[in-house]
This record gives sequence, structure tokens and C-alpha cells, in this order.
Amino acid sequence: MRALLLVLSLLLPLAPVLAQSQLRVLGSPAGLGPALLQAEQAMVEGALPDRALEYRPATRTGWPVHEQLRALRAGLFDLGTVMAGPSWADAPLLQGPSGIGWFPDALATEAAQRRLLPLIDEGLRQRFQAELLALFPVGSSYLFCREPLPELAALKGRSVRHWHEAHAPWLLALGAQPVPIQFDQLAAALREQRLDCAIANLRVALNSGLLRVAPHLYGLPLHTDVAAYAARRSRLEALGESAASALRAAVNRFAQARWQGAAQEEAALLRCLREGLDCAAFLAGEAAAERAQWTPPIEADRALLRRLGREIALPAWLQACEQLLAGCEKRVGPLLLN
Repeated sequence: MRALLLVLSLLLPLAPVLAQSQLRVLGSPAGLGPALLQAEQAMVEGALPDRALEYRPATRTGWPVHEQLRALRAGLFDLGTVMAGPSWADAPLLQGPSGIGWFPDALATEAAQRRLLPLIDEGLRQRFQAELLALFPVGSSYLFCREPLPELAALKGRSVRHWHEAHAPWLLALGAQPVPIQFDQLAAALREQRLDCAIANLRVALNSGLLRVAPHLYGLPLHTDVAAYAARRSRLEALGESAASALRAAVNRFAQARWQGAAQEEAALLRCLREGLDCAAFLAGEAAAERAQWTPPIEADRALLRRLGREIALPAWLQACEQLLAGCEKRVGPLLLN
């Protein structure tokens, strides 16, 4: 895949001048639902009404979601949404604000991400020649299981799919068996009973058929999932100061609206999953609303998750981050813990 990105980037200068003037905009994955994709597209069109735009959701590009930042650097798109979790290996700080149990809700996550914005932007500029325009929430991740999960302690002995470096340590602390597995293999693994549970985003669970094989939803949000809106610096400069300023302002308003509406949106998503009501804004393509079998969380698990996050998940994440980004523990640790 890296070779393909390199070849494609070398072919870009051969495109016609007209095509070069067109802005290629990357949207969120289609599985996050049509309302989000439409809002992203309307934001860019409103900020740059005189520009020709080519807009594509991340899942319709031909390259993996975890290579979005490399695709941006290679010039395969000019601006758009980069998913934080899958981009861990390229930009570990993107995932910092949304770690397991570190922050109880989207508002606390937003406060933390504000402290990290300068460091994240610095990393994107140095490594990917990109500018970070904003971070925004794309929903929360929960535990979905084949059988009912009455409390976190009941994970003991169960195999649990995870997708991030910070997940495995706290799952091990509970006696679970963490299994790293790609999302496209998840449904088969659950169906064949090679997995008992999975950590998944609410929106993605609704649109992926996950509920057919893991219908039991434990109602404790593990963390807020975050996406970055980024742009190639060269393309921003080519837009001119006025248009670039308009785009930055539009992205900032979009992100603020996403943060302010996060709690209300999550309540609507849970209502859709639990009762099958008001699902249209969250359903992608031909997906049909499916009901989850909801287990309310016990109050002690909220405190347990915060303790696991601060004592186990965060130190493990900082150590992994240090291996990818020198100075991570010293520079980032105090910002997340304060």
C-alpha cells in the first residue's frame, strides 16, 4: 500500500491544470452516518463557494483508513477528516484526548484536546506538511457482546476485540483476553464464536451489522472517539489568505457545534439503538435500524473505569507514545493529567 501511495503521488503532477485547481476533500467514513457527511460537505462548500470540490467519504477512496495522513502528505487529497484511532501509528497524539477512562464525557475530552492542539499541530506540520484545523467528536465507543454483560468484572475470561494500544492493558487487568482484529474481520469472528465481545463506536455498530452477532450493549461509554480536520499547507497557501481564513473559521464553527451537541446526539443514538426510534440521521446507505439489548451500567463501574484509565491505560499509552514520538511522556503526560 505504501508503494501504491508513492506511485500515485508521483503521477499527480501529470494531471491537467484544471484538475489541480480542484480541491479533493476527504469525508468521514460512510459508516458514521449521512448526517455527519452532509454537514462536513456543507461546511466546506459554504466556506469556499467559488471552488471546485471533489468530495469522497473515507471508505470510498481505495486506501486504508489508517493511512489517511500518509495519503494527505502524498497529495491524494487536500483537506478533510482524519480518524484519530486508526492514525495512531502516524500521529499518536491525535488519540490522546479520547483514551479509555481518562475523561468521563465529551466535555472533559474537549477540554483536554484544547491543551494538546498546539502539540498535535506541530507534529502534523513537521511530519505531514499539514495544518490541524480542528478536532471534533464522532461518537463514543461501548462494549458489544454476544451474551449479556452485567458489569465490567464479567469480562473476566472473555475474549474482547480492541483496536488501540491503550485498550489491552485495562482489559488484561480485568482478566479479559484482548484480541486485536481489523473491523472487516470482526463480524465473522463473533459469528464463529472466536470472540465474545468487541469495543466499537455506536455509529459504526449501527451501520455495520455488528448488532446481529453482538446484540448485547453494556451502557457504559468507554471513551469519546475523535477525528481531526486537517489540510495540506501548500493547498491552504494556494487558496489565498481570505479563502484560507474563511475555511479555518468554518471548520472551527463546525467543530464547536459538534462538541456542544455531542451529549444530545449520543442520547439520540442510544435511543435509536435501544428503541429503534429516530434513526434516519445515523443510518448509512441501505442499512436498517437494529435494536440492541441494553444493560444499564452499575455506578461502581464508572469509578472503576476512571481508575483503570489513569492507573493502567494512560501510563501504557504514554509509554507507547514515547516509542513513536520522543518526549511524549514529559510533554504530554502533565497536560492530560491536569
